[in-house]
Order: sequence, then C-alpha cells, then structure tokens
Amino acid sequence: MSYHLKPNEPIDQEVKRIASEQVNKSIAELTDTDLDKHEKVHQFRKRCKKLRGLLRLVRPALGEIYLEESRWFRDKASEFSEIRDAEVLLETSQSLRRHAKQETPSTYFHQIDTLLQDRQRVVLEEHEGKLNTRLIKLTKELWSARKGIKD
Repeated sequence: MSYHLKPNEPIDQEVKRIASEQVNKSIAELTDTDLDKHEKVHQFRKRCKKLRGLLRLVRPALGEIYLEESRWFRDKASEFSEIRDAEVLLETSQSLRRHAKQETPSTYFHQIDTLLQDRQRVVLEEHEGKLNTRLIKLTKELWSARKGIKD
C-alpha cells in the first residue's frame, strides 16, 4: 500500500511520520518469522524505494542530508539486488510461459527456465550462509536509522 500525506498537517511532521512508518514496517517484515528470506528481501527493497521517493519529495528542504540518506537506502537495497533479480527472472519466465503456451513450444521455455534455475541456485548458494546475518545486521541498522528520523 502507498503512503499518503495528510493535507491539514504540517509537511515536516507528515514526512517524519511516513518515514517512521516505512522504517517500522521494514523492521517488522525483517523480523517476521512467517516471511521467508526472499520475501523479506523483496519487501525491504520496496520500502527503500518508497523512502527514497519520500526523500525526493522534500529534497530542497533536506540539502546535503538528502544525498546521504538517499544513498544509504539505495546502497542497502542494492546489497540484495542479485538475490532478488535471480528470483524475479525465473518468475518472469514462468509467467511468460503461461501466457505464450499456445504460441511458443514449451521446450524454449524449458531451456530458459533451466538456465535461470541454475543461476538462481548459484546465487542463493553464494548468499545463503551470510543472508541471515546480513538481515539481522540490516534490522539493527534500521533501528538506528529510525532514531535519526525525528532530526
């Protein structure tokens, strides 16, 4: 769900409220035992995009802080991009297969899916051992980032 500025509230308070909500939701998702690691990564990357968009809205008022904060969220999200990309490519291929099943022989998609599954497996093997540690570290960093929002 998207966020909304309340028109009758001061803009600075609204930006802080929304930023806090997005960071809080991210922390909740990262610590949610019902979400698998890949969904946690996906949700975190989406929250980073929302926060960067919020920062862009108030960029003139933030000055130098804008670049610092925007880069932090960009860099944190990009740390997980390879994991997410491997999953999305496979999902996209499978979606294309469903939509084109009458027009394209399934052998084409089978070959593509096999390559993408191999790639996904390699990426996950490279990151799997460290992923839990990285997610825990990220959660702690978000707790610290949350404290800075009121400033």
